[in-house]
Amino acid sequence: MTFSPRRVTDTYAVLGQLQPSDLAKAKQLGYQSIINNRPDDEEADQPKHELLAQAAQDAGLKYLYLPVSGPISSSQIKTMQHALVSLPQPVLAFCRSGARSTRIWAHAQHGQQSMDDILQAAEQAGCDVSALHAELTATAS
Repeated sequence: MTFSPRRVTDTYAVLGQLQPSDLAKAKQLGYQSIINNRPDDEEADQPKHELLAQAAQDAGLKYLYLPVSGPISSSQIKTMQHALVSLPQPVLAFCRSGARSTRIWAHAQHGQQSMDDILQAAEQAGCDVSALHAELTATAS
């Protein structure tokens, strides 16, 4: 995979699976924190989160393991909301493709930003906004 984060906001970007060696690159690009939204063992060849946490620490980055699979829970949304205000910024989040990291960001922003702003930022990052709109609308009900 090419190391090319997709900007969601000025302080939050997403991309697909990171390797431990990518964390030094993230630091060189100015990122201060990493959020791992990918559960361990989704695929046999992905690095375990403990290895990524150590590589993040070695690179001087803060690291949060917040795995997401299936529907995003209210607990995960609250953890993400807290992370977005407490972690040093900018933040780089990853999962398999970047889509889950965009979706959980959108859920964390719901009610804090307009739906249009959230969807525009998600679209800019390559997220399917029609599906995201439906998720956010269902959550609001």
